[in-house]
Amino acid sequence: MRYYLSVLFVCLTLFSGIVNSAEKQPASPTAQQEQQALQQLKEPMYKPLMERYILDELKAVRQDQQKLREDVTKQVTHAQLDTADRALTYTCLLYTSDAADE
Repeated sequence: MRYYLSVLFVCLTLFSGIVNSAEKQPASPTAQQEQQALQQLKEPMYKPLMERYILDELKAVRQDQQKLREDVTKQVTHAQLDTADRALTYTCLLYTSDAADE
């Protein structure tokens, strides 16, 4: 019980600190401040070629992950089929050997 109370106290303390820091943040910039900031920019804020490169890399990673998932699924399926085949073969051999003994 004491543990839960101490955890609750720590959580409330952290939460109140977050709320206080959120209240202290300055208001959003005015239109004039935004215009001044835009005029001070030396180069564009985004780089289309870099963004395209990152998107292509992300696409390649996702495709690789999908291919890996398919390969793992195939391997697991083959392993299960091999196990079932061995069990069926063993059962058939056991049944035929019992029938031959009788």
